[in-house]
Amino acid sequence: MKQRWILFSKHRKEEREYQQLVVRENNYSSISNGTDYFIIDIEYDNHAHARFDLVAVEWPSKASHRNWLRIQAKLVVIEMKYGDGALTGTAGMKKHLSDSTCLLNHQPLHI
Repeated sequence: MKQRWILFSKHRKEEREYQQLVVRENNYSSISNGTDYFIIDIEYDNHAHARFDLVAVEWPSKASHRNWLRIQAKLVVIEMKYGDGALTGTAGMKKHLSDSTCLLNHQPLHI
């Protein structure tokens, strides 16, 4: 985790700052008990040339929506973009969709 903070400080980007804001608001603010997601990682790297902005666990906020005998939390991958310029290129949405599909299908990533 410390290495990630060093990376963030060297490469300050609005997108990373926004990631931090989303994690703080979602996980730790007064609204955190009303969200169905808990963010567990930022900039997850699967060491196969794919990095995902946020990884979360879906956990229904209302107890009536949870089945305590069969808890089936879902893993959620969230890709965050800040500004129009972040939609294309090597970190664009098409690349991230391809990376996500490969990860879910246990296929090698195309570099």
